[in-house]
Amino acid sequence: MKNEKVLRIITIIALVFSLFQAIRWIVSYFQIKFNLNNPLIPSTLVDYVRFPIYLLFPIFFGIAKVCYGFIIKKEYKPKIVLPIFGILVLYFFFGADVYQCIQTFNPYNS
Repeated sequence: MKNEKVLRIITIIALVFSLFQAIRWIVSYFQIKFNLNNPLIPSTLVDYVRFPIYLLFPIFFGIAKVCYGFIIKKEYKPKIVLPIFGILVLYFFFGADVYQCIQTFNPYNS
């Protein structure tokens, strides 16, 4: 019973964090186009900046969807919830490194 409460709290934290990240990436997706309206900036720069969003948004949206499903069903599987939480904690601390790693294989890099 106590284990289930802890897993529920961890799942809620993972859901909130992943939703905030998904919203952050979708807002920045649309914001980039409006911030880069200078004619001196190449048009491919928008795609270069948006490339990490193409990878990170679906990941965070998928994590949020999985966590939401666990909360609705009230079924918390520790073999799934704990690794998801671990990945989110690692992303919290090393998010900039993940972003830089994604940028290394950006196809829009010139």
